[in-house]
Amino acid sequence: MIKNMKNKLLILLIIFVLIIIVGCSTVSSMDTKVPVILFADESRSNKSEISTDTTMVAFWDIKNGQFNFEQQPLFKFKKELDPPFQIIWDGSKNILLNNYGYLDITDLNKNYNIKQLTPPVKNISAVIHNLSEQNSVIIAAGDDKRSINFEMRQGKNIQRKSLIPPIPSNNFSIPYPLMLFGSPDDYTVLVAYDVISNDPKEISNTAVGKLIVGNIRKDHIQWKEVEGNFCGSFIASGADLTKVGNKIYFSSCDEVKELDIASKKAESKTFNEANLLIDEVRSKYKNLDFELTPFFGGYKDILLMGINVPNEKWIWALQNGRVLGTLHFYIKDKKITVYKNNKKSIEEALPVSLSENPFILPKKGFST
Repeated sequence: MIKNMKNKLLILLIIFVLIIIVGCSTVSSMDTKVPVILFADESRSNKSEISTDTTMVAFWDIKNGQFNFEQQPLFKFKKELDPPFQIIWDGSKNILLNNYGYLDITDLNKNYNIKQLTPPVKNISAVIHNLSEQNSVIIAAGDDKRSINFEMRQGKNIQRKSLIPPIPSNNFSIPYPLMLFGSPDDYTVLVAYDVISNDPKEISNTAVGKLIVGNIRKDHIQWKEVEGNFCGSFIASGADLTKVGNKIYFSSCDEVKELDIASKKAESKTFNEANLLIDEVRSKYKNLDFELTPFFGGYKDILLMGINVPNEKWIWALQNGRVLGTLHFYIKDKKITVYKNNKKSIEEALPVSLSENPFILPKKGFST
């Protein structure tokens, strides 16, 4: 009898501790101020033929439902082509720019450690992972020989490695790296490729997307195929993705997916909570002639997801499927509405005019 009571008390104590841990985690996330990079389009004011953009940093105070811009710009640039560069940024003071060899950057904010990748990577499909604390950069890019070429830069020291993923012979496309994370001695790459579907219900020669995860630990290489099919031409569709903890989030066939890379069985599942948010926006724009493709970011344990429609943009902050807050931008009207949980917190004018694709969300040190 006494033993049973002790067991029950122990179970209650464990449950109580878990509640405290989960509660503290949520409070910690609510206290987080999420940084966002935005492009302010000065050409809307001076009507210049070449767009002059000022890059700003703002902080989303989730707990208090506020969104505040830093007064000093991050940097300025003139662009004639789009996209003008890649920003590799995890939300810290360390920012790496890959300018493809032609971007003219001025007025760098000295409060940030802004570096340009030298020499620049001109392959726009390359994935770049910045390890600023180790003064290291890892780069992965596919080629027409079905290989993934890796380049490890540490200061002036450059090491190169080429690997051929174990993909089937009927692959329809060359393999493309989508994500890269880890350290120079132990890193992981997520690779996409297309195959011709063997489903009799599909139209002949229909491309089906596949994913494979590779872990490279010095000379030891382990590949693991992600179960299931995805939309073909993963790269060409402009799909975005991010990593929060051990989970990767991406969009495929108009659905947001969640992939747990720490599980023994690499299998993606539909992320219903995120898809419901997109459906809400879609219901307001029933006459859209294009699909709503989300973009992603991640900061600490918070997933960031955004949607672009003409003149309006949404960004949500989610944790464990729960919406912590929402940003709703009105580009043409130059205003923003901030929601705390699902309640409107503030609606105010934006201090600058934003460009049509104005956001860079933080990611864990990599950029596609």
